[in-house]
Amino acid sequence: MKKTMFTILIVCSMGWLEGCSTNTKVAEEPMFTSQTLVLDKKIQPLTRMEQIDAIKECQEVNLRPRLVYGKRMVNGVSSEIVLDVICANKYAF
Repeated sequence: MKKTMFTILIVCSMGWLEGCSTNTKVAEEPMFTSQTLVLDKKIQPLTRMEQIDAIKECQEVNLRPRLVYGKRMVNGVSSEIVLDVICANKYAF
């Protein structure tokens, strides 16, 4: 019984060591697309009525409105502003 347990322990240890010693290719770093920084002065947020009208237009054609946000510094605090409204499929995540 003792010899059987010792054999099982050795086999399990060898399997564990073999699994850890396999050469796996390290994933390459993802390639990012070039992005441009838009300064606050160039960003034109939507007004409240423009947002409401755009949301209603999406809902009229049976699509889900998706808001695109940007950030602007107001009195030293970063606040989100709505830049655009995109009509998306209701069932897309």
